[in-house]
Amino acid sequence: MIEQDILNGIIGKLDVLAPDLPIYTEQVKQGFVQPAFFVMQLNSGQKKELNNRSFRSLLFNVHYFPNEDSLTKKSDCREMAERLYEALQFINVGGPVRATNLKYEIIDEVLHFFLSFGVHLLEEKTELTKMMQSELEVHL
Repeated sequence: MIEQDILNGIIGKLDVLAPDLPIYTEQVKQGFVQPAFFVMQLNSGQKKELNNRSFRSLLFNVHYFPNEDSLTKKSDCREMAERLYEALQFINVGGPVRATNLKYEIIDEVLHFFLSFGVHLLEEKTELTKMMQSELEVHL
């Protein structure tokens, strides 16, 4: 569920940054309106730590599609990247969560803005059945 919470946090920040732009999280076959954002999770990994703790890393890609009629699409992408660096440093997931490894690429006049999150998870301990009391008789 943490993946969806982080995705919702990113979407919330994008909505504040550019409230008039549509934000997609699933592929749209028809009716894709530009300019727009498309947010996708690229991968996730989890490592076991001491006791009942784990560390989960998540990588997201925020695509920005500039206005298709613009004559300065690459410049529009660079300007949006600067705004995303500022807006996506922290997202709110029941409290602030810091994004790391922020970087971008412009491929085919589309901005690909990458950001990672690292979250420590605490697994619930299951109640272990305690050993019953037993008596021991020793005959010599």
